[in-house]
Amino acid sequence: VADERGLPDYVPRLYVSLCYNKAHARHYDDLFEHLDDAIARCIERDNAPLEAYLRGVRATVLLDHGRLPEAGEEAQRVVAVRRAATPGQPSREVRGS
Repeated sequence: VADERGLPDYVPRLYVSLCYNKAHARHYDDLFEHLDDAIARCIERDNAPLEAYLRGVRATVLLDHGRLPEAGEEAQRVVAVRRAATPGQPSREVRGS
């Protein structure tokens, strides 16, 4: 709906709400697909704070599933997203591996 109304910046926010609520309620069906889409939309919109939040949600869900190595890798991705602050220019995130 947000895309149809020309509000692409709202899409990552809506995904945050959807993914958080599904993870919190432990409704894991299709959650990983939503997280993948959400993270891709955050990267597309250059929204690093929401990207990091969603990666944290994914790390938590991976822990819930006992997938410790993958959860650790995802947590490292959260930590690797850091601001390359350049005054007067839009921020761009430097993403680690």
